Amino acid sequence: QRLVIVVVLSAPIASLRRCGIKERDFVGFGFHQAVIGGGLCPSGTRLFRGPGLSQPWCQQTIRLMTTLHNAESSSEPSTDDAAVPLTLYAHFPWCVRKCPYCDFNSHPLGGGFDEAGYVNALVSDLDFELSSMHQTRSLGSIFLGGGTPSLFSPAAIGSFLEQVECRLPFLKNIEITMEANPGTVEHADFDAYRLAGVNRISLGVQSFDAQSLVKLGRIHGPKEAVSAFELINSAGLKSINVDLMHGLPGQTPAKALEDIEQAIALGPNHISAYQLTLEPNTVFYRYPPEIPAEETLHAIQDIVQQTLESAGYMQYEVSAFARDGLVCRHNLNYWRFGDYIGIGAGAHGKLTDVMGRITRRAKKKHPATFIATAGTPASVNEIRCLT
Repeated sequence: QRLVIVVVLSAPIASLRRCGIKERDFVGFGFHQAVIGGGLCPSGTRLFRGPGLSQPWCQQTIRLMTTLHNAESSSEPSTDDAAVPLTLYAHFPWCVRKCPYCDFNSHPLGGGFDEAGYVNALVSDLDFELSSMHQTRSLGSIFLGGGTPSLFSPAAIGSFLEQVECRLPFLKNIEITMEANPGTVEHADFDAYRLAGVNRISLGVQSFDAQSLVKLGRIHGPKEAVSAFELINSAGLKSINVDLMHGLPGQTPAKALEDIEQAIALGPNHISAYQLTLEPNTVFYRYPPEIPAEETLHAIQDIVQQTLESAGYMQYEVSAFARDGLVCRHNLNYWRFGDYIGIGAGAHGKLTDVMGRITRRAKKKHPATFIATAGTPASVNEIRCLT
């Protein structure tokens, strides 16, 4: 009998394919409902079957998905009245320089940008999204992504968050994350960001190796990365994620281990460690660098996972590791198939109405076009409705 498959996120499925598991052999209804215990669902029915189940990489994948379920099961229940949790993603599209591997909707500063005008456009976009919601819902998390949101002043970020709270009540202990670039941190006042409402920083370190940072086109060096973390920590922002990449051009397992160990030495409560991928519409895709062989990539992945686990970091999704249970609630909402409002240039959102129908919207990508159309149907680049 053919099993039905509902794929929520493609990355874990890709991992399962490497184990020899076919999509037709996988059944799940969102990872929060696909309870895994040694490859079995609660009824005892085999959830996975495939020739590679005994492979170490496959067992790691199954353990990862089990951990994800356990993390969700042990988390505090939402106090929101809505059946599906709600979060907010706000996109800030400008950066100092676009990296050759980056396929995000980011745009070099050039002649600067209209800070106040963009914040106004974000608020108009939020009003547009809320006009289609037929119930009052509270926010569990906000993620300010980019681009480089820390290019915006604390006053602008504070104004934006105040206007969001005027429209949507915040749950108690809401998580508010802002991405930051170590190359711009010295110009930022993180104490002021904290006072503005930001309580979590995701620092885009990527590597502590000087040569790797040059190859990746980053605007900071190893010393700037360490200084940035210390500056953020001293400002009272204790919830910090360090973003790392591995599988870099010319990287060996030993070099990858050095990166992980340096990140651990800083003492963040969260580390994201993900493999470099050559995405379409990037410089690296057009002019591919020489990345490590598949066997080396597997060895690096094993080292990353084992080293972080030994240091007390729990892997709760494909590339995220948390210590002391301080997982990123915004990340978990995506994995749980929760709702999220997406505002800003190129932002994506997913909302469920009272009848259970899902609407996905993506906004115009170019900042100027988005600003000109924000708050109107013309700002929508793509819309999909699922019933």
